[in-house]
Amino acid sequence: MFIEEDWMTIGKVVSTKGIRGEIKIKPLSDFPERFTKPGKRWLQSKKEEPRKVDLIKGRQLPGKEIYVIQLAGIN
Repeated sequence: MFIEEDWMTIGKVVSTKGIRGEIKIKPLSDFPERFTKPGKRWLQSKKEEPRKVDLIKGRQLPGKEIYVIQLAGIN
């Protein structure tokens, strides 16, 4: 069961990028490694349960506060 108070939003999806399935993220966190270091993450659409995904890679766009990430395990 999803309890909103148990989760913290660390970023918002703002758009897609290119044809490789990358996603642009606006960070809401002061820890950039959350968007660049590979590992397990949770992704949630509005009004849905969070689901586990794998962050494959991520990078910050030069001169911008936007990260481009690639995830596995999303449908």
